[in-house]
Amino acid sequence: MKINLRNDIYKFIEQKIITREWPKNYKLMSENQFCLKFNVSRSLIREVLKQLKKDGFLISSHGRGYFINPSKYWSKNISDSKRFLFDVKNTLLKKQMCLPDWFIENHNLKTEDFTSFIKLRKTNNKIFDIVYIFLNNKMITSFNYDEINKSVVDYLKKNFDFNSSYSFFKVERANKFDIINFGLNVENNKLICKYSIIYHNEKDVIQCAVSKKQLDSFTFGYEGKV
Repeated sequence: MKINLRNDIYKFIEQKIITREWPKNYKLMSENQFCLKFNVSRSLIREVLKQLKKDGFLISSHGRGYFINPSKYWSKNISDSKRFLFDVKNTLLKKQMCLPDWFIENHNLKTEDFTSFIKLRKTNNKIFDIVYIFLNNKMITSFNYDEINKSVVDYLKKNFDFNSSYSFFKVERANKFDIINFGLNVENNKLICKYSIIYHNEKDVIQCAVSKKQLDSFTFGYEGKV
């Protein structure tokens, strides 16, 4: 029962943050107020708040309490379907592509070791995110397209443990595919690109990905529509 209560309280606070009902720098109610609200012990509330802080949702100030963390939320691995207040629809395309130079040069990877996909993410019939996905075909012997389309990370977690992951952001020019799908013009053809890599163990890369967004739709604050 205690575990269920802990999870329920965690999800309650998480949802308040994700939906932006509690904005950045918002001060949470006191531990005693949470105890009264949920009719639970103070130790349980402390467990939940400490976990939310560890997960990057909260920051604390001695003698002042807990606040919504405005600086780290953007880097958390939260799906856009949870982050956004609107419906997100994905379209998955299987397309053979060369592994981007950043992965080859910095992580000593080979294109032939990866099967590639493109995921188009849209809302209101407008694409807001293009994700180039590369999955290690030596480790993954078959691909479930429906699950990959829904969430690549959730799909991989069913069969693999993640040892570590890295991300790298840079601004670069859009390619022809990006220009067509984002509807860009000659003057507006630069995108924010997030290069990410996931290791199954210390040496085996299970996934590489490049997520591309338009500059005017990108922000480092949790309240932004990234």
